[in-house]
Amino acid sequence: MSYLSLFRPHHIAPVVARDQIVDSIGEPVLVLDRDRVIMDMNLAAVRLAGRLAAGSTEWRGARADALFPFLKGTVVTGAGAA
Repeated sequence: MSYLSLFRPHHIAPVVARDQIVDSIGEPVLVLDRDRVIMDMNLAAVRLAGRLAAGSTEWRGARADALFPFLKGTVVTGAGAA
């Protein structure tokens, strides 16, 4: 019965862990792709963006420089940074 695997804790835990860990960080955290497109961000970053209500996903796929103009021209560092 493969449908049971959808409800096993190890399938749910990563989402819960992300919400609990990343959203509890008080500093804004952005996850960008190589083109500076926002893939994910925590609640502190959503609040910093100001225009969006907490919990909204309208920012997904937006360019970081457009949503956060003060980041324009900054160097992005991290695991996948080129």
